[in-house]
Amino acid sequence: MRIGIVRFLNARPLDYAIRRLSLAGSTIHLASSESPQRIEIIEEDPSRLCDLLLQGKLDCALISSVECLRNPTQIGWCQTVGICTHKRSHSILYIRRNPTTISQRDFPSSFPTSFPKEASVSKMYYDRASRSSVALWKCLYLQSHENLPESEEIPSSEIPRLVRQEGVGGILIGDPALQFLEDLKSTKREGEKWIVTDLGEWWYEKEGLPFVFALWAYPLNRPIHDSFFEDSLQEGLEHISDILQQNRDSFHDSKHYLTEILHYRLGKEEKLSLKHFSKYLKKYGLDIGRVGQKNRIDGG
Repeated sequence: MRIGIVRFLNARPLDYAIRRLSLAGSTIHLASSESPQRIEIIEEDPSRLCDLLLQGKLDCALISSVECLRNPTQIGWCQTVGICTHKRSHSILYIRRNPTTISQRDFPSSFPTSFPKEASVSKMYYDRASRSSVALWKCLYLQSHENLPESEEIPSSEIPRLVRQEGVGGILIGDPALQFLEDLKSTKREGEKWIVTDLGEWWYEKEGLPFVFALWAYPLNRPIHDSFFEDSLQEGLEHISDILQQNRDSFHDSKHYLTEILHYRLGKEEKLSLKHFSKYLKKYGLDIGRVGQKNRIDGG
C-alpha cells in the first residue's frame, strides 16, 4: 500500500501510526483488499502528492483540501479527519515588508501583529508545497480587488529575501512559516519590519468558521474506509509526547501548536467551511481540476 505523507510537523499526529507500521515492516488488511498489504510511504509536498495520486502512483495521500474540491470525479477523501485550524494557524502566513517604522520589538511575544490585509500588492511569491494556501489567499484577496497580482513559484527559503520591496508579498506554509515566526521573535530578524497575516485567522474573520487545509484522499474507484485514518490519528494523539520528543529540535512551542492551535477532526463547521471555500473557488474561477472540469462539493 503506497501512502503519501508530508514532511511538516502539523501532519505528525495524522501519520504517526502509519510511519510506525512502515518502519516495523508490518502489514495491514483493508476491507477493500483481499490480502494483507505492506505499507510503503512516500514523503513529498502536498502538491506533488496530489499529482502522484492522480497519476495512479499512490493508494492514498495527505493532500491540499482544494485539490479534493477540484477533482471530485477522480478523488475521494476521508470525511472525518484532516488538518484544521480554529482561527490562527501559525503556519500559513501571508507576509509583506512593512513600510512604516513598526519593528520586531513592537510585536507581542505570542504572535506578530496583523496589519491591514486588503492593501494591494503588485507581485506575489508562493511556495509550491500547498495549493490550498495559495487558493485561500486568492479567494480572500479577490474579495477586495478585481484582479490578482503577478505571481511566481519559488522555494520557501527564498521568499523572505525576495519580499523586500513595498507592494510585494509572499506565502509561507508549514515548517518554514513556523521558523519565520521564531526568527521574527528572536534577534535573527532584529530591526526588520514585516506585515504578517495568518490566513486561518483572516478566513475566520470573513466566514466565522475554521479552515481545513489538508485531507486524506484516495482514488475514487479505490476507496479506503474512514476508520483507517481515524485509527492512525487516534494513535498519534495518544503519543503526542513521543511526537514532540522525535521533533524536539523543531520549534519552541510545538506542543501548543499541535494540541491547541491545530485540530484534526472534521465536524459540521469544518464541512460547512469546505462548502464555503468551494463556493469562492467557483466564484473566482479557481475550481479547475486536473482535467479541466468545473467541480462541486456535495453532502454535509
